[in-house]
Amino acid sequence: MTQTRYPHELIETQQDLDRAYARLAQPAGPGGSTALRRRVIRLSAQLLAHPYWASEAGAGASLGELRAQAREHAAGGGSP
Repeated sequence: MTQTRYPHELIETQQDLDRAYARLAQPAGPGGSTALRRRVIRLSAQLLAHPYWASEAGAGASLGELRAQAREHAAGGGSP
């Protein structure tokens, strides 16, 4: 099966979202978690509103595959 090539900025946004979710899973510090929750929402919206999904290249792409590739790249398994 051919692996979809996602735009670099989508891989980076997904990685940022993964890091924000991981931080959100930690106990809230003195400032609470409101800013972090807002960041998760903003990154999610940015990811889903990216023009790639409306393009011909993005027609058969999936968020699950994007997540997997972002994690692979973060682990040093590839370059975006």
